[in-house]
Amino acid sequence: MNPLKSIARKILPGRVRDAIRFVTSADYRDRLAWEKDREVGQRVFNLTGGRVVAGPFAGLTYVNSARGSSIGPKLLGTYEIELRQIVEEIIGRKYPLIVNIGAGEGYYAVGLANRMPGTQFICFDAEPSNQEQIKTLAKLNGVEDRIDVRGFCDDAALADALGDARDVLIICDIEGAEVEVLSPEAVPALRRADVLVEMHDIVRKGCTAAVRPRFEATHTIEVIPTRRRRPEDFPNGVEIDPRQRLTCMDEGRGPVPMTFLWMKTRS
Repeated sequence: MNPLKSIARKILPGRVRDAIRFVTSADYRDRLAWEKDREVGQRVFNLTGGRVVAGPFAGLTYVNSARGSSIGPKLLGTYEIELRQIVEEIIGRKYPLIVNIGAGEGYYAVGLANRMPGTQFICFDAEPSNQEQIKTLAKLNGVEDRIDVRGFCDDAALADALGDARDVLIICDIEGAEVEVLSPEAVPALRRADVLVEMHDIVRKGCTAAVRPRFEATHTIEVIPTRRRRPEDFPNGVEIDPRQRLTCMDEGRGPVPMTFLWMKTRS
């Protein structure tokens, strides 16, 4: 052990040492944030009985953890609430094929499959544990026969998934890698696909400036900014201290707004 750390352990109270670590270590702050997120998520899971209680996927039976995001907002139905109208539009559009890149545990793929019985889904996620969780969530909701789970997605894998489909939706959330994957030059089939993508300029500067111009000639583009959650967003029927409701809906996005691009083919 570092001699200074050994001395600090002997002379400083635990709370003081924790405070110092919080100030000096970003990793420690991140770990505390994720631990708090898990505790809040488990509380919401218990309160909702593990079912989504509101929003477009209300009634969905859920797994007990989310991948790369907070489970509380998903169970409450407030996750990415900015997209509710878009999601209902997607459901009404009845796409024969939806390709979900960066599917996590399957929130969108399984949620949409539950509402769109005539649609086939291809889910890409690089993490084997996420792939297994997608399969588990699909089975819990009886839609596993319509969900094809695959691994890492690059332009070749996306081109293979799209094939010659002409009525297809892509949902993309890949932490900045949208710059590489969403390239109509590399994947011409993108020119005839509708695309809903979360942009990650906060992670990779210039994402939107790189991706958006590629679709301007072939798509109409709507920019949808994120917003802070409000007390009135909290769903009815979940009994929890009003002072904790905003925390339960927190998606951990931080103070800087993010954006989604909803890009629909002009044809």
